[in-house]
Amino acid sequence: MNIHFALMFFSILFSFSISQEIEKQLDVSMTAKWEKTKLIAESLCFFGEFKKDQYQCAVNQINSLEKFSDSIEENIQSFKPCLSESDQKFLQFNLQYHVFSPRIAFYSTIKDNFTTETFDFEPNHKNIKYIDFNSPVKLPENTIIRPITKLNPDKNPQILNGYGVELRPFKYSMEYGVKDPSQLQKGSLSILNDESYEYIKKFEESEEVTFDNLVYKHLESYIMNSEDPLKELKEVVENWPIAMKKVYQSKIDENSQEEEISESVMTLNGRVIPFETFDPFTFSSQIFEIQKIQKILTEKFGLTPKKANILMETETRKSNLVIDVRGDHIIWLNNLETDKRYSKYSRKIDSLFGKLTEPPKVRHNLVNMVLFIDPSSSKDMKLLLEVHKLLEKGYAMRVGLSPLHRNNNENQIKALYDIFTNYNPFKYVSLLVKGDSIKSAYEKTTKKEYSEDFSEESEEYISLIDSFCEASNINETAIWTNGDLYTGNDLEDKISISPLETLQILRNLLMENEISGDYLSFILRKRHAVKRLIPEISKIRPISTKISQEKIEKIEEFIQFSKSINYQKRDEEKSLVTCWLKIYNNKASIEEKIDEFFKSRHQSSVRLSFVSEFPSLVEQEILNKNNDAVLFLNGRIFYFNESFEYFDDLFSWQSLLSSQLSETIEDEDLLMFWSSYLLSLNEREIEIKHFHPNEFNPDEKFALNIDGELKSLEVKCVIDPFTKNGQKIIGFLCHFSDLSFGRISLHICPSTRDLKIPKSYYRYVTDERALLSSFNNSMIYSILLETPETWMVEQNRVDCDVDNVLGSDLQNGYRYQFEYVLSYLVVEGFSYDLQNNPSENVQIKSFESDTTVMSNNGYFQLKTTFPTILDISLFSDFSKGNFEIMSGNKIVFDSFNWRHFSVRIQRKTSKIQRFPYVDDGKIHVFGVCSGRLYERLMKIMILSVKQNSQNSTTKFWLLKNYLSPKFRSELQKMSLEIGFEYELVSYHWPHFITRQEEKQRVIWGNKILFLDVLFPASLHKVIYIDADQVVRTNMRELMTMDLHNNPYGFTPMCDSRKETEPFRFWHQGYWKEHLQGKKYHISALFVTDLQRFREMKAGELLRDYYNSLVLDDQSLANLDQDLPNYAQERIGIYSLNQEWLWCETWCSDETMDKAKTIDLCNNPLTKAPKLKIAKERIKEWPGLDKLASTFEEKQEKNDEL
Repeated sequence: MNIHFALMFFSILFSFSISQEIEKQLDVSMTAKWEKTKLIAESLCFFGEFKKDQYQCAVNQINSLEKFSDSIEENIQSFKPCLSESDQKFLQFNLQYHVFSPRIAFYSTIKDNFTTETFDFEPNHKNIKYIDFNSPVKLPENTIIRPITKLNPDKNPQILNGYGVELRPFKYSMEYGVKDPSQLQKGSLSILNDESYEYIKKFEESEEVTFDNLVYKHLESYIMNSEDPLKELKEVVENWPIAMKKVYQSKIDENSQEEEISESVMTLNGRVIPFETFDPFTFSSQIFEIQKIQKILTEKFGLTPKKANILMETETRKSNLVIDVRGDHIIWLNNLETDKRYSKYSRKIDSLFGKLTEPPKVRHNLVNMVLFIDPSSSKDMKLLLEVHKLLEKGYAMRVGLSPLHRNNNENQIKALYDIFTNYNPFKYVSLLVKGDSIKSAYEKTTKKEYSEDFSEESEEYISLIDSFCEASNINETAIWTNGDLYTGNDLEDKISISPLETLQILRNLLMENEISGDYLSFILRKRHAVKRLIPEISKIRPISTKISQEKIEKIEEFIQFSKSINYQKRDEEKSLVTCWLKIYNNKASIEEKIDEFFKSRHQSSVRLSFVSEFPSLVEQEILNKNNDAVLFLNGRIFYFNESFEYFDDLFSWQSLLSSQLSETIEDEDLLMFWSSYLLSLNEREIEIKHFHPNEFNPDEKFALNIDGELKSLEVKCVIDPFTKNGQKIIGFLCHFSDLSFGRISLHICPSTRDLKIPKSYYRYVTDERALLSSFNNSMIYSILLETPETWMVEQNRVDCDVDNVLGSDLQNGYRYQFEYVLSYLVVEGFSYDLQNNPSENVQIKSFESDTTVMSNNGYFQLKTTFPTILDISLFSDFSKGNFEIMSGNKIVFDSFNWRHFSVRIQRKTSKIQRFPYVDDGKIHVFGVCSGRLYERLMKIMILSVKQNSQNSTTKFWLLKNYLSPKFRSELQKMSLEIGFEYELVSYHWPHFITRQEEKQRVIWGNKILFLDVLFPASLHKVIYIDADQVVRTNMRELMTMDLHNNPYGFTPMCDSRKETEPFRFWHQGYWKEHLQGKKYHISALFVTDLQRFREMKAGELLRDYYNSLVLDDQSLANLDQDLPNYAQERIGIYSLNQEWLWCETWCSDETMDKAKTIDLCNNPLTKAPKLKIAKERIKEWPGLDKLASTFEEKQEKNDEL
């Protein structure tokens, strides 16, 4: 006892001494909008979902307790009789991250409305009882216990963890002075003990070093010589700005070679866990899914645990339909293997295995693209021009043409043929790029007159392409890349996206196989390419089951069904294809065709059963019963009618996946089950990856291997420690290893040769808060949060400006608090029709929010304050008049798990009914701001709009994500006193749209990328105005302006201030060539016709352009401005009169008096702070600023009271 007391006293004394050394501290925390949940209640929810067979045992243990403990360790001790050692670790993981706290909030929201409905995550009992667990209580037997808590509590909210905090240097603020000098930084709390400070202090004692690319080897030496390598690695990567000095002191072998670069990836028993969307809540559910499937494989199919794990890590390729289009009909523009212009390219393909933003410059035709285009179509020819631009930039891919023969384009095809076979095709395409017609470009290239006297070979060529099109069934504009054929409206985007997608496929193929022959032949052979398309098959969008997510009882029923039914038709050899066929109409005719298939020669071995019903997990996916038959085929569901006759092609296509598995799996039922399982994972965008056995060998690699209690659970991770993902994942894995739950194999390896040390401090929050106790006092930082995909957060209480944290402004001896609150939960999903095609421009709503479905992929997102059951309905006259919801209208959202829900929405008739736009007479203004200075400027902008539009109702739509609680409070008072409406809007950046890391670029992206989905469907027009703008006119004029069928209107950049001409990048180089005489517009003010914007799918086009351009570090320097200007060819811009926007940087002084708005543009010449420009140049600004400050003064007085 005395020894324990002495140790405790020493620990407290040590903690006190450490905290006394810390000068100042940043404290970041997160709370939910419900009261702290009891650990005993969370534990019971754990049993209800993950350990149903021990649920009654857990109830008995709870009934034996005299009090409920707040200690995780004591709670686990209470349930020891019910759990194995490994399950106790699993429970500890779930309690540490409060995985089931949202489940308790969910029960609290539904208790008055859904008293009899039960869920898959509960035990199979009929009785239900809601209990608050505020004190020990006797729980009834054979009853579903639903723990509840208080919503919107006055105190003691649930503290959350499982997110990242980044302290990032804010370059934009440092360069342009966007810090508000009037704002004082106030700390009020005493400094806390920070365990990391012991490491930080050690790092700070180091000497300055010169950085080089051997930093990786220094890191390896430093970490592998430490007592606790993973803990040391975590502290280094979380504190790179100061840790680097200490790392460099570690000696390395002078003969050390740079490590081979490798792509970063993490798997859980073979499942790829994407870094960007990782969170511990979804990770927990994936652990359970893994354990469930392991149980199925061992108990139902008799596999040993080792063989089950091997199967779960078996990597397969996607079974997309691949076509081989090679032949003499293709006119190749270039050849990377033989053309002189590529002679300096390396023949080594090492760079293929690093980070890819474009095809690697190697002397092989790794990417082969063929354009199937009509040369008489300007739209089709634009695809050729876009490809030409890429090739001119040095894009390393082989490009070919295969013209499509139409009634009126024979001469254009012949001209193309003669030029591409006898002259320089690049010169010809260059002329087309500059605006020449085909005729003009032909004459300039050939020095001959354009006439009908083309070569005999060109006549024969017409016959050749006709023969190919007839044989292959390719008759529409398309892009073909290494076997994949793309058609539709987004082909321009596929030009830059498809090469990267095919290179990923090639990379995986090369990891598994030795190449023989040329790369294209190798790819097509390994991907089982076909020679022709069957339209009835190639246009099918099959439906997969959700077998990977289903509860175990449904999976067991599915397997029993497969094993017990009679297969009336089957081939003699092992069946690669399992079919269950249910016929509704024309039974005799369909059965006859099936007979004919089995009697005739066919490509794949098949077994088929005629069934009267399907197992429940198949039946629940069958919604379209207007066809003659439904076919379940290796995990996919197909609808077809009597006229369908391409069974051989269909079965062959569906055997592509099972044929890859057949070498490993002998049992036909297991083969069918595993194909179904993998297709279900594929539907959820979950990939499988297998690592080479030497990947984590510490004798050959910088690798760490840490054992855990559960040997059958293994996390394998190749991670780049010089990235934000590295900072996040290493922080999590360090905590995961402390639990000793599963095995961890970690290979630390750079993903690029261009190493850059992170300039940010990072904390992955596994407890109640993130503490940052050391940083550069002269650096301005921004605090950025990296939260789970289901979270939308906002500031709740902050002691200083989150965008301008300057150490020298902070007082010594204080802790500065940054408290955030979980404002909304994000509900994501996809909406499809019964044919599995994405729903088009449908507006849907739930109780708290509405949105427009993205028509290119069917994606939607809604918001809810608390976990609940969402009732989905159609919103707007357009949607109600044209569509109906067929299924998925109830969404059970009960956890933080990231998942996608499915809603089936069918069009009522083939003809779309339009509804007229009704002007509500208001001025609608959209604004975005972050940081105290921009909030100050935003108030002035709002006042200037309102002062100039007294006769019109004005409503402001402000992006909620970054507003401070102080500004939100002032805004409410301003709206009441001055008389305007406002609404705070938000949109969670979807995972499939490349994310930004710089705070300013995140804000720019939010400003332009989500215009079609950010606002309610009832809003038809909105004006965006920068926060740093002063308005001098009635904005109603802009609301009613005719945009001449364009979706938006911008003001062109001024050309009148001559001294800034060198900075007008749009007058030179790339932009001058791209614009082709069009104007370059400024994005500080623009009006958007949302109805037109949505009709023409402008939002989706912008996002597609963005996704393709953002991969190039040189593109989109001014994201919100460059993007609409770049897209002008497809998304027209109406040019507003110059007087609509004036800024000092680009516009002359003489034009200022006519300006309708004045913008505080950044000036690259002076880099003067915005406040200085405003006070000197805008005469009304001081008065507006004084008026705005009165609201701040009133707010401060209220706060004091």
